[in-house]
Amino acid sequence: MTTLTPNLSWHTDLEAARAAAAALGRPILSLRLLGRLDEELSCANSRFFKTTLYPDPAVARVLREQFVLHWRSVRPVPKVRVDFGDGRVMERTLTGNSAHLVLDARGRVVDALPGLYGAKAFLRALEPAAALARASDGKLAAYHRAAATAMLAAWLDDLAAVGVRVRERSVAAAEAASTDAVWRAMAERHLEDARLSPVVAEVVHKLQPDAFQAGAIAMTKKMVEFPLLTKLMPLERSIAEDTLRNERQLHRRVSERLATETCSDEAELTDWMYEQLFLMPLDDPWLGMSSAFAAMPVQTA
Repeated sequence: MTTLTPNLSWHTDLEAARAAAAALGRPILSLRLLGRLDEELSCANSRFFKTTLYPDPAVARVLREQFVLHWRSVRPVPKVRVDFGDGRVMERTLTGNSAHLVLDARGRVVDALPGLYGAKAFLRALEPAAALARASDGKLAAYHRAAATAMLAAWLDDLAAVGVRVRERSVAAAEAASTDAVWRAMAERHLEDARLSPVVAEVVHKLQPDAFQAGAIAMTKKMVEFPLLTKLMPLERSIAEDTLRNERQLHRRVSERLATETCSDEAELTDWMYEQLFLMPLDDPWLGMSSAFAAMPVQTA
């Protein structure tokens, strides 16, 4: 088992997690990620989870008291190294994504939350999933049919609230109307879902100044990190937009899949999410990145 801040114990063996879930009568929350959760340079989403999600007191309490926690690395996370030629080497991750799967005590898929979520939205999505995991068979498809319909309706309501009209109440119409600017406007309506608790705000406050100070010293490092830092500054807005996109687009597609077919195999759903939602198939050596990367020289160990 792995213990991470804030004192959350995570299984790394799914069979052991299933045994614990059966003994405790709890569902399993299984994180799938690139890289390792117990290493600093895991994928970007999982680093955000360790900084802005898991330390939130309300999230930590629910995870500790209501779930059995498990994480699995789906493959190593790509990393880029910058050698300054004087012994200094900077290493950063290049791409990556992650998802939380909710499993019942037998390890069957109940729901999945793809990508980054704000604390309040995360807990709001976990509550019905946990109830489903404890319920009898036969309710899953009906729940997800209703959930997919509700997520589309909420998306259309958001569009209307920011003054965007659509010709029909359909996913295609919502997709066409939701430009980047519109997503940002809609996210403003959901900032409370991404509000950082005082505990998390203190963690972020301690982390950010070091990055800016380092960026002012090393121009190359600044150029590498600047796009990320400019998104981190309005952190709650960034999380709110990511949460909204993930809930309206990706989570809705998970519900559509679970509503129309039996998908009790967690490995199958994980593969599908990485290929269809994250657009980075796990069997693709380049993880969906441009084929131009294939022309670059690659150094292997």
